[in-house]
Amino acid sequence: MPMPLAGEPSLLEPPGLPPASTSFPDLLRHHRVRSGLTQRTLADLSTVSPRTIRDLEAGRANARTQTIHLLADGLRLRGTAREQFVQASLSRRSSPCDRCGATAPQPVDALLGRDDEVRVIVTALRSGARRMICLSGLPGVGKTRVAAEVAARLGEEAQWPVLWVGPDAPAFDMSGSLDSVIHQPALLVLDSMTTEPLAVLAAGLLARYPALHVLSTSRAPWHVPGIQATVLSPLATPDAGDPRDTPAVRLFADRFTDVRPGFALSAANASAVAEMCRRLDGLPLALETVAARGRVLGLDHLLDMPVPDLLDLTVPARPGEPSATIGGLIGATVRQLDTQGQTILRRLAQDDGTWTVAGAAAVLRRPLDQVVDALDLFVGRGLLQATHGEPVTTLRLPNLLRALLVRADTRVRRS
Repeated sequence: MPMPLAGEPSLLEPPGLPPASTSFPDLLRHHRVRSGLTQRTLADLSTVSPRTIRDLEAGRANARTQTIHLLADGLRLRGTAREQFVQASLSRRSSPCDRCGATAPQPVDALLGRDDEVRVIVTALRSGARRMICLSGLPGVGKTRVAAEVAARLGEEAQWPVLWVGPDAPAFDMSGSLDSVIHQPALLVLDSMTTEPLAVLAAGLLARYPALHVLSTSRAPWHVPGIQATVLSPLATPDAGDPRDTPAVRLFADRFTDVRPGFALSAANASAVAEMCRRLDGLPLALETVAARGRVLGLDHLLDMPVPDLLDLTVPARPGEPSATIGGLIGATVRQLDTQGQTILRRLAQDDGTWTVAGAAAVLRRPLDQVVDALDLFVGRGLLQATHGEPVTTLRLPNLLRALLVRADTRVRRS
């Protein structure tokens, strides 16, 4: 008789429900194994991807309510067993630290393609190698989502209290909220807080609370001594080889499947998905926005849309926020630059290529020392994508930004 896999309950266990305290990852694994299903078989029965099931069982992700019910259907759970299954998933989403005041937004789906970034940030904070990290980058690149994943992992794995402060959070005494955790490691997340005084405040809090760690997100990096400034790049897009395991392709296919349940990524359609991901620069919000149009448009129709038309698609709005387009969000970052910065960016957009720093200076017809600071500012905001190699760094404008700038210049010349 075959032995059960390590870490999985035996199929010969007596019938009955697991204890109510069983975690959702263990409960999902319990019901799957008891039903005699592999992760692949459960994926086929539930239409949930094998990768998502694997991440859920490993505790690396939370699932949307729809996904939970699809899994329950695939496992044929009924009555009390189903109720326990759904409740366990909801309990997993609850904040690990309610006593700190504001709580982190709870992810409702698996985070795709960010394993390396999350692991590096969690390790740096937990080890004490860094006590403050600032995430910057383009709107829609996923800064808040990555911060929420880091907060969830430190809360669950290290049992760190988490205090989350966002732009719409009610005013409260931050230092007073931290007094309750002064003697234990804790994480303060400053989400979408862009003012320099807050950076100085955060530095002061780090000095006052030796066990405190800070993670901030903003469109531009904070320039404060001791802060690690990390630019969150878009998801990797296909370059060579099979594109189906590329993060951007996986995300687009996952979201496209949400609105077209019969869709499956295959060798026949992978190149088309890959091309769409390259056009969208691997920007997660752009990928999700375009994939959602699959409700009414097929993949071929979406590929027929010029990039400038994709800029005008409305992105999903957060509660209480006005609607915006892909181009509108990117354009808002450009408008935060001074006149000289905007002029340099428009000039780069006229040259369809990639550059070294010296090559960019030649395109701009300026001495190298006069453009380095501007290029550094663009990279920090995600307006230029840098590929670091030896002996040089290569720079390129994202496709969406180039299309936005070229369209704006065309309209100016016409007027």
